[in-house]
Amino acid sequence: MSTPHILIATKKVLTRLSFFFLQWKSPEEQVGLDGNSIGDLNEKVDIYALGNLLFRFATGKGPWREMAASDGVPLSPEEKERIAHLKAKEGKMPMVPKKTLELNDPYINIMLKAAEWCYQFKPESRPSARNVAVFLDKWRKRIDAAFIDH
Repeated sequence: MSTPHILIATKKVLTRLSFFFLQWKSPEEQVGLDGNSIGDLNEKVDIYALGNLLFRFATGKGPWREMAASDGVPLSPEEKERIAHLKAKEGKMPMVPKKTLELNDPYINIMLKAAEWCYQFKPESRPSARNVAVFLDKWRKRIDAAFIDH
C-alpha cells in the first residue's frame, strides 16, 4: 500500500470518528463535506474542550445529552447532525438539565458560568486556560468564605 492510500484511508476513518464525537467538538472542529475542519484550529479548541469538561462535572452528563431522544441512549445520526448545525452555524451552547438548574448550587453555577465562557462561538472570544483557573479559584474562595461566615 502506498502512502497516498494510507492518507486517504486515514482521512476517511478520522472523518467517521469526527462524526461519532460531534457533541464534544468545538464549532471550528466541525468537519465539512470535504472532510476538512471548517475553521482554524488552535489552542482555543482546547478551551472549548475545557468547557465540555466543566459542563460534564457540573451536570453529570455530556454536552448536548438533553437533545437525545431518551436518556442513556446514544445520540442518533440525525441528532448529531442537528448538534453540528447548532454549534457551527448558530453558535448555540448545550442546554443545562433542569435538575441541575433546580439544585441552585453555587459551586455548580460557577462551573457552568466558566463553561459558558469557554463555549464562546468565536474562538478569539474564549478565555485562556489561566483566566478560567483564576476565575474558578476566585469564585470558589468567595463561596467558601460565604459558607464559613454563616
